[in-house]
Amino acid sequence: MKKALIALVVLVVIIIVAVSLLVSNLDSIVKKGVETAGPKILLADVKLAKVKIELSSGSGELSGFTIGNPKGFTTDYAFDMDRIKVSLDPQSVTSDTVHIREITIDGPKIIYEGALGKSNLNQLQANAAAFAGGGQGGEKKAGESAGEKPGKKVVIDRLVISGGEAHLSMTLLEEKKVSVKLPTITLNDIGKDKATDFAGVLKVVLVAVNKALVPVIQKELTGLDLSSEGLQQGLQEGADKVLQEGQKGATDALKGLFGK
Repeated sequence: MKKALIALVVLVVIIIVAVSLLVSNLDSIVKKGVETAGPKILLADVKLAKVKIELSSGSGELSGFTIGNPKGFTTDYAFDMDRIKVSLDPQSVTSDTVHIREITIDGPKIIYEGALGKSNLNQLQANAAAFAGGGQGGEKKAGESAGEKPGKKVVIDRLVISGGEAHLSMTLLEEKKVSVKLPTITLNDIGKDKATDFAGVLKVVLVAVNKALVPVIQKELTGLDLSSEGLQQGLQEGADKVLQEGQKGATDALKGLFGK
């Protein structure tokens, strides 16, 4: 009886210590996780300058979150987000599924490099989709090393991207500097009906950004004085290709995600 009591006390102490270590190191754990998993999923550099999470209130902030470009693209970055606000359920942090109430991304800067049919954002989306989708019958995901454990599942009640601006780096623009506004994007209940992880969230967000941004870019370019032969047809074909790919690769994921 005495030995069983001692064992129970030791177990309780171990649990308390483990939880304390998790809480005290949560910021660094999140930062390392993002910077480790991000490049594997997107096949591009991912940097996160600072993480600050208050478990008592469930509020948090990510600062200096930058997503670089995949191979073959040369601009400074694809996404640069100064501040991301997060509200989560503190009790879910130690569970298998992290419940995030809301993520707000205000004023992201985007560099759209390439063409409507083949851009850095399209390639990031394809990379995330390849990793998140994996193969049939539970085959290993692209970029996943042998023996690597799957990440935690994530449920996000609401994700809002607002005030974004995209700078266009496209050959047909030559020396022209052109920027467009990213329409506000609202995604609801990510991972609620179909469990997802960090890779799945990135895929859904990139699909949504591409779907919102491409028509805006197309409209902006058709309004410019560009004399390239067949430009209008090329713009339409490129836009159609992007939207068709996004629809084909993410029909299930996008059901019920966009705010009403």
